[in-house]
Amino acid sequence: MGIDIYSFLNSSDVEDYLRQKKYEFNALQAAAVIYRSWKKSFAEKNEAYKAIINNMADMPISGDFFLEQYPSIHDYLRRYIDIQNKLVDMFYRKSEGIVYRSKTMAKAILPGDECEYRPDRGIFYDPDECLKYLIKDKKRTGYYNDGGYIVRYLIEQVRIGIPDDSTNNLSLTFDSLGTIMGIDRAPKLPEEDEISRFTLGYAKLDLPMPFKRGDILIKSDMRNTQHPIALSWCPGLEKGWDDEKFLIFHPETCKIEDYMRCTVLKMDPQGRLYMDGDDPYIDYEYYRDELQGNNELLARDAVRDYFDGKINFMKLVSADMEVIYLVKAMDDSECCDTIGYFDRKSDAISCVRYNAGDMNEAGAYDFGAVVPIMLKRLYPIASTDDVLLFKYERDKDEYVEFNDGSELYNKLINRAAGCAF
Repeated sequence: MGIDIYSFLNSSDVEDYLRQKKYEFNALQAAAVIYRSWKKSFAEKNEAYKAIINNMADMPISGDFFLEQYPSIHDYLRRYIDIQNKLVDMFYRKSEGIVYRSKTMAKAILPGDECEYRPDRGIFYDPDECLKYLIKDKKRTGYYNDGGYIVRYLIEQVRIGIPDDSTNNLSLTFDSLGTIMGIDRAPKLPEEDEISRFTLGYAKLDLPMPFKRGDILIKSDMRNTQHPIALSWCPGLEKGWDDEKFLIFHPETCKIEDYMRCTVLKMDPQGRLYMDGDDPYIDYEYYRDELQGNNELLARDAVRDYFDGKINFMKLVSADMEVIYLVKAMDDSECCDTIGYFDRKSDAISCVRYNAGDMNEAGAYDFGAVVPIMLKRLYPIASTDDVLLFKYERDKDEYVEFNDGSELYNKLINRAAGCAF
């Protein structure tokens, strides 16, 4: 049997792009795409895994995808299918002391991902009766719209008399028609030891993408629960300075070797732009609806200028922010003093240049700085690029702008920004 790997991709735009390119997946890439798919059922995924075994060349699981080696993707998939089927059999194996409780989920998820649960809808002795109740309850209450949210039901097997521990309970997810979509959580089986170190969800695919820097995108499986973003960087695109900085200073949220990480511009609830890391980039689609409310700011000229390299991140985020200018007096050690705050940059600069008698009284401070501060921000300095540094010149008895790129200059610039907090 042949296998249409493209149809397992969550993003219709990525699917169309790779289909037009006639991109050829290897067995490992194909398995990872199938694993990540929220559109396909449990049975469809298992049949696709079998098709990989029967029709695609075997290959080892390499360190490019996982932390350890595994000799054969075919062998891995055989064992993975066997374990998944055993878990489903365990779920339906009714016995004394077992009940089933139900929840509903507002969006499709991968195992272990966060999701939006509604409260327990009931406790049952039979999983089929539990599922029938959920489907009937959905139709009766009208809580969900199949044209909007991706509806999932979760049914959890619970053992009576044992402390409740959802991490060890066996739970399955179903679509709105009652089809098994996947195993959400499960106790670890002994035969999993050999393959548990390898999870297809961590695979780094490096697939060609149709997107470019500045595109307005949205996650394909969260259309009604997420806001659009502007893509800043994903593998295949050249990193900008701010992308490099974000990836360096946010290592825990930007492990680009896993999860197919990207950096994006988002809007917070107050309508302010910020840089964030997100994953996986292969689940994004073009945002085709009209931008509304605060999200309109993603399409403004300043954002385009940022992605074109015409302005830096500080100028971008300050374009819609209230900014004041802080004047600092500093020496070349750790001493600094606040001189004043100004609404206009030109007034702040004049304060430094023409107040040498006050700022450098008795030769206390040889340097002055003008630091832009964004109001109503927890971290008011987005970049050191716009900090202006001045050095006192005794023969002129005034401060002159200082920018020689020296180690001292960089130290003072960073300290000027730090003193603003």
